[in-house]
Amino acid sequence: MASVYAVSVTLSTRGLVLNGAGESSARPWRLAALTIALVMLAGCAGGDGEGPPPPATPTHETVLGSPEEYAAALVEETNRARTALGLPAMSVSECAAEQGAVRARALADAGEELEHAPLGPVTQACQPAAMAGENLSRASLGPEAVVDAWMGSPGHRENIVTPEFTEVGVSCVVSDGAGGEQMLCSQIFLGELTPG
Repeated sequence: MASVYAVSVTLSTRGLVLNGAGESSARPWRLAALTIALVMLAGCAGGDGEGPPPPATPTHETVLGSPEEYAAALVEETNRARTALGLPAMSVSECAAEQGAVRARALADAGEELEHAPLGPVTQACQPAAMAGENLSRASLGPEAVVDAWMGSPGHRENIVTPEFTEVGVSCVVSDGAGGEQMLCSQIFLGELTPG
C-alpha cells in the first residue's frame, strides 16, 4: 500500500530596472506566481497487519534547518545553478539580505499570497545598485528543490541567470502554511546597468 503526500512550493518573481533618472523603465517584467504541487509516493510496510504508522510531521528544525541556514543554502544552490551555466557566482550582499528580511517578514505577517512590493526602495537602500530583481518562495522542501523549481520557471530563471546581477541576498522566516511550517524566503538580486 502506498501513501500520498502533497507538498507545495509557491514561487513568485519580479524585476526592476531603473533608468538614469532613477525611474522605472518600461521594460516588461515578470510578475508571476507559480504553485508547484509535488506528490511523493511512500511505500509502507505493515508488519503487524494493522497498517503503517502515521508519517512523522517534519518541522523546520529537523528538515529545513534554521532560517539562516536555509537562506545560506539558497544562495549556494543559486550560485551552483549559475556556475553550471558558465556564469560567475554572485557575491553575498548584506544590504540585499536586509531588504529581503523586511520583505519576508511583511509577507509572513500578512499571511497572504506571495506578492511583490516595489523594488525602488531596494535600489535606493543598496546603492550603487541600479537594478534589482526578486524571487519569492514559500516551501516545505529543501533549498535545492526550491532552486530547481525556480530554474524551471522562466521569470525566476531569468533573475538567476541575468549576468548583470552580481550580488544576491536571501532572508527567510518560518511561516505557517496550509501544510504546516514552511520557509518563506525573499531572494534579492542586485546589479548595475551595463552600457549598450
